[in-house]
Amino acid sequence: TLNEGKLQVNAERLIAALRKALPVESSFEDASCVVVSRQEATDEADASSSWTAALEKLGFPHKVSNSTKNGQTQIHIFSRDDSAAMQTVNRFGSSDSGGVTSLLTSIAGLRFLITGVHLDGNTTAEKRLEPLTTVTRTALLEGVDVCFTLGDMNFALDGTAAASDEASPPSLKDFAEGLVKTYEDALADEKDRLVVRLPTQMEAELKAALALPESREVFSKLDGSPTTLELVEESSASSAASCIERLSLIPLPPGSFPSYRLCNVDNKAFELLDEACESTEDGFRILAPELKVSTDCVHAAYFLDDNKGHAGAIKKRGPVCRLNLGWLDRMYIGASPGHLCSATQGNPILLNAEDGSTLDHALIAWCVEVSSPGKGSL
Repeated sequence: TLNEGKLQVNAERLIAALRKALPVESSFEDASCVVVSRQEATDEADASSSWTAALEKLGFPHKVSNSTKNGQTQIHIFSRDDSAAMQTVNRFGSSDSGGVTSLLTSIAGLRFLITGVHLDGNTTAEKRLEPLTTVTRTALLEGVDVCFTLGDMNFALDGTAAASDEASPPSLKDFAEGLVKTYEDALADEKDRLVVRLPTQMEAELKAALALPESREVFSKLDGSPTTLELVEESSASSAASCIERLSLIPLPPGSFPSYRLCNVDNKAFELLDEACESTEDGFRILAPELKVSTDCVHAAYFLDDNKGHAGAIKKRGPVCRLNLGWLDRMYIGASPGHLCSATQGNPILLNAEDGSTLDHALIAWCVEVSSPGKGSL
């Protein structure tokens, strides 16, 4: 998944980045197909041709697609085989504002519902998820063996749970309580739109936590992403026809860097990441969970933007406040009884284009494995 904006990346750079993004011991040579979820995809960048060329060179020349949100939220399935092996059964999607687009596809005899999302981060959690659950529930009624959703879920850091959990480490609990209070103060302001910096001490604590894998793992408990997406409505008799009752969030690898909001003003983040890495790649940097970086590097990568002041800050839009930082780019999976489905997340990749421009989201990849009695495995 990649929220790519206007980034212009050629096929060769995409291929190199994709190979490094895969989980350890996974490879494209072992894959049956590749799913690409794109957000803020624009014709201006002409990235579609780069993705198509990259996946063709990796051995996946056949493609089926669907899109919504004026074509900017896209889901693509690239396959090694022709349409006899991968047949599109149906397409589903929300209204353009919902940012949800799905393909119901038959792959190797199994029916997959594969969904790409770009949910609205300026809405409440319940309203944000509504287009996704509505589209998914509708599609499941046609019969689905395996369902997975990936893309920009737009759930940033949330201190509510950690602040109320007595088992939270003191440093985490104190920060969470401060985050909750800062949100409350911003919501109490009469202005409908605000950008508020974290208090100086809290910002320093967050930078220190993001510098080291052990403290990143602790602070990942602030992840605001729901752990499950419930698909069965108690009030709806039709929902009983679905055998997939919920989708489960794929856990973060311990020590994971946040996938948003990344910066690289004047190439400072790349330069400081290079000081921490044993090796560097042309055109991207690997945000490996085990990587130890300086607080200066964290500042450059998450808090230093181009004078807009949104990086590492709290943004208020109406009834919603959120810190512009978190593990936003995620995957959820579920399977009907008799089918087993698992997924492993790889390394986030900070991409840049040949002109030096970068994204505020990382590229994230997962390896999904599916097995079914009598139908083998993928």
